[in-house]
Amino acid sequence: MAADTMLDAFHLSRVGARAEHDGMLIEADLARPGGQGLLLSATCDGAALSLWTTEADWRAWLEPQLAVGELADIEAGLLPVLAAWTLAPLDGFLRAQGLPGLAEPAVAPAPAPGGECWRLTLRDGPRRLPLYLREAPRDWLAALRPSREQTHQLALGLGWCLLPEQDWDTVAIGDALPIHGMADALDTLWLHPEATPGRLRLIDAERAVVEAPSPGLDQVPSGTLRLAVEAAAIRVSADALADWQAGREIAAQTAAHPMLRLTAEGRLWAQGQLLRLDDGWAARILARG
Repeated sequence: MAADTMLDAFHLSRVGARAEHDGMLIEADLARPGGQGLLLSATCDGAALSLWTTEADWRAWLEPQLAVGELADIEAGLLPVLAAWTLAPLDGFLRAQGLPGLAEPAVAPAPAPGGECWRLTLRDGPRRLPLYLREAPRDWLAALRPSREQTHQLALGLGWCLLPEQDWDTVAIGDALPIHGMADALDTLWLHPEATPGRLRLIDAERAVVEAPSPGLDQVPSGTLRLAVEAAAIRVSADALADWQAGREIAAQTAAHPMLRLTAEGRLWAQGQLLRLDDGWAARILARG
């Protein structure tokens, strides 16, 4: 699984998933790294694995057992040993699951991966080491199971508004932006429209049915602002996401927003109301930001 893979329902269920091994906690979430750091690499059953972290976090993680200087000053022959030591908790966890362990550990300086990616955080008492996945086998997160009690609150979207980024400043109160990708029925909405695994049809405020797969948007051209038109929020169990199947009825708590929310990359760009047009639907802008 590449670090920037679009989320499907299975991977969405792994946000917040955790596991324990030998008293150490491993937790998965999505985050955006930044800055300079280092890349820990290994192979897993022949497949490449690479994880990025900051040098400061790495040195703090090693410090109770071994105080090390800056990466550039460490003897080259010692680096594979330090990489293996760092990755030992993940190696032990994989082997305990009956999965192949890690081989050929290495560490080298590297810039942070671009964009949002998976982060595995190792916790051992007060110690923590965030490891950002740059490259990993596609099914590597399968070993991390969500708990039965784990739930996610996610957006439900009618579709998306598209416009050139430079045109956003000209959008005024009262303007109507066409909504793309909207279903024929208003009770059928895209789950998590920022990176959607598909649609849900709402039965009532507490139940929904997974719809058959349907195409979302084609590749959006560079320089295009893609605003998700959020109509409601839904709370759904991680188990339901992990076992996402068309036709399956799931328990889900749903609450409609008082106004449509136009969002992109976690930012609220505008609020509006649904407007019927001769050839479809639009979001009429009532407030910006």
